[in-house]
Amino acid sequence: LASDLTATLDRLIHYLQLSDATFQFQFNKIVYRIPLRHISYFEKCRRTVFIHLANGEEFETILTTKSLLEKLSADFVQIHHSYIVNVTYIQKLSQKSILLTSQKQQINLPMSRKFNPIAKEQILIRLRETI
Repeated sequence: LASDLTATLDRLIHYLQLSDATFQFQFNKIVYRIPLRHISYFEKCRRTVFIHLANGEEFETILTTKSLLEKLSADFVQIHHSYIVNVTYIQKLSQKSILLTSQKQQINLPMSRKFNPIAKEQILIRLRETI
């Protein structure tokens, strides 16, 4: 019982610390800081990154995939060369795609064969930790 309580409290502390984490980026010489919990997914097109928020807003910046992943918490998983998703917005996980649901939208994103096994494992680990 004590070990279960300790594990639960550790997860709660971890979750609360992540809720304050932000993603900072610059676009058109303006610096933005967005809480990670508000970001549903990132879409990459060459070096341009489109940041999709749960409320439907969209921002863009210029970043490499490597530098983007370094700025993110473990709640974000790369599922495709072009997509990095926030696990907390995953509604449905299938063999070839992921359905994300947020306040204003539902979107089905493809999961590539290259990222499929690693992404599914990371997603399941993150979902177990939040339960």
